[in-house]
Amino acid sequence: MSRMTRRNLQFPAEAGGHPAAIRDVTSNSRAPRGPGRTASDRGLAALVGLFVALAATGALAGPDQASTARSVRPERAPAPDVRSIDESEARVIAGRFAPIFRFHAQEPYLPVSPLFPLGPLKEEWPRGQESATALGSAEDRVRRYLAMTREEKAARARVFYDVYEDERQGPGRLVAEYWLYFVESRYRARGGFFMFSLDLSHPNDFEHVFLVLAPATGSLADGVGAKEFVVEQIIANVHDGRVPNNVTSKFLRGVAGRPLVLVELGSHALAPDVDGDGRAVAGRDVQSRRLTWGLRDTGRIWAWPSSSDAEVRRPGESITLVPAGASREEGDAIYELDPVASIAGDFRRLSLSPDQEGRAFRGHINPLKRLFGKSDGGAASLRLPSTNRDHRNAGRLLRDGAERQRGISLGFTNTLDHYSVMLGGRLPVATPPRPWPALTADIGAVLPPSGPVLDAELLASYEVDTQVDLFAGAGWLGSRDGRRQADWLVGLQLQLGRVRLRGAFRHGGEVNNDQADFRIQYELWK
Repeated sequence: MSRMTRRNLQFPAEAGGHPAAIRDVTSNSRAPRGPGRTASDRGLAALVGLFVALAATGALAGPDQASTARSVRPERAPAPDVRSIDESEARVIAGRFAPIFRFHAQEPYLPVSPLFPLGPLKEEWPRGQESATALGSAEDRVRRYLAMTREEKAARARVFYDVYEDERQGPGRLVAEYWLYFVESRYRARGGFFMFSLDLSHPNDFEHVFLVLAPATGSLADGVGAKEFVVEQIIANVHDGRVPNNVTSKFLRGVAGRPLVLVELGSHALAPDVDGDGRAVAGRDVQSRRLTWGLRDTGRIWAWPSSSDAEVRRPGESITLVPAGASREEGDAIYELDPVASIAGDFRRLSLSPDQEGRAFRGHINPLKRLFGKSDGGAASLRLPSTNRDHRNAGRLLRDGAERQRGISLGFTNTLDHYSVMLGGRLPVATPPRPWPALTADIGAVLPPSGPVLDAELLASYEVDTQVDLFAGAGWLGSRDGRRQADWLVGLQLQLGRVRLRGAFRHGGEVNNDQADFRIQYELWK
């Protein structure tokens, strides 16, 4: 462990704790029906109400941009229930609970500083154009990193931390964040319902794991330094996509030891390994959640876990990183800890213009592939944790199933016997664990030449793989001339990045007597 003054911090061998309960409550209100209002009028009002609800929950925040007026974005304002603690205390706590990270034996990337080409952090770096030249392009930085030996990579291994009080997780709780930057995410998804593969690689990859720390002893009125803490919950990030984050199972009731976290090969998704057997097992290490990721070293994308998803991470046969100062086994490498705030400070030291920073970190991706969701690595959140929506927001990591269902889309549909433009929004109603399906409410306006038509649906969906959903539910159509239709529908949906393709069979009715319902939608906001 780090040889720092511990002040009055103490850590017991074992203690108990109880994860804070988190609920999503969706309230519905019904507007009075005025005289002479048509179904389309009421549908338009409902659509506006849905957009307001989406904006209130943060869904209307646009996608990350590659640059801002300055090269470093201002940090998001902290929530009122989040309070910073003294940096010396934060460093001691971060070092005490810093996880052991276990990688696949063939992993080519280890966590490093985003600015590693400039040399050791304590050296004087060039500024402006000179630093931009030294950083090179995203492709250059990947090549330079891969040319290093494993020993050289281990010597540069670095993890960034943030520790703070967060009353949203329960009285007296602390959250310790650990952020791991990788020069590249290299991953290809294979198999699934449609037998094709997708290259999802992109430069720059900041993964993170949050520990919720509960006070084991000491009064809540005492300062942080007078309390003992245990790990109450581990929340491990699994990209920002359809796959939910890995959260420790309900059986974790307070662990005083250093957590073990497994790292996926190539794309670096994280998963806690509570029992230390080298696997992330649903229901034992992580919650039995929808699309439990495990560690899909093979690129397998089916929605149910399998023992073939990942190779076992055995000590001595894997790459193991332990924090500097902690006890380690022969062959283990060490990583250094630095505060998250230091990254923004390091970028400010360089005095890069937005264009210079963008050229250094943004990769060259075909525009068509970008349309289907492939990242060019240029988002600021991939190099600056302070711009990531998860930073100091453990609740968002826990609510990821609902977050990823929410959005607004624009597209085309043949619902009314011919292709028409439609604008729609989606809100999650419930995302229970397996075997129950997820419930979503979709409402939109279809715009045929004859006038707008309200289109509302309540759908239950079940993932077949990470791109395909099987769904069924009830639909309602209301036209401007007062016609109504309530029917049922069942179908299949393919999600490719922001593009959603859907084919459904529906019962039909007075507004639409065509039983085929095909849609192509592009998600404007997620």
